[in-house]
Amino acid sequence: MAELHKLFSTFSQFQLAKSGDSQSESLIHLIDTFAASNAKFKVVGEGFELAADIQGLDSIKEWLQNTFVPGYYNNLDVAQAPSVSDTPEVIGNPATPNSSFAIVFHSELTAKSGKPFVNDAVFVVKTNSHGKWADVKLYLDTLNVQKLTSGSA
Repeated sequence: MAELHKLFSTFSQFQLAKSGDSQSESLIHLIDTFAASNAKFKVVGEGFELAADIQGLDSIKEWLQNTFVPGYYNNLDVAQAPSVSDTPEVIGNPATPNSSFAIVFHSELTAKSGKPFVNDAVFVVKTNSHGKWADVKLYLDTLNVQKLTSGSA
């Protein structure tokens, strides 16, 4: 659980960009560490360019590298203030096999346009009998993220 919390804290605070690791590499490490080989991943949203419904590690990693990181992270200016994040809140026990848990984020960042970007997100995760992530759903403020990805945030 400590590694999970550390990884999610890194994403929410953008320390990964400052450390020289790319967002893609860090997200891939997260998936390789915690997800089952046949994991399902869904970004919930209708008519939302980052909405996704994917199965399998290779497909998830490809989507992260080719769609999510360019569409989301590349529209944020990690060098600009504000860059304030709450510590991610984990609800439930991620170490328990055949269970569910949630990770709640709140961040205040800056878009490349210079405008503030407030990010609230929730991951809902179901684990398999081995404790690996079998089903992950990401709930974002889709209108806010759509503004970010279109450059109007």
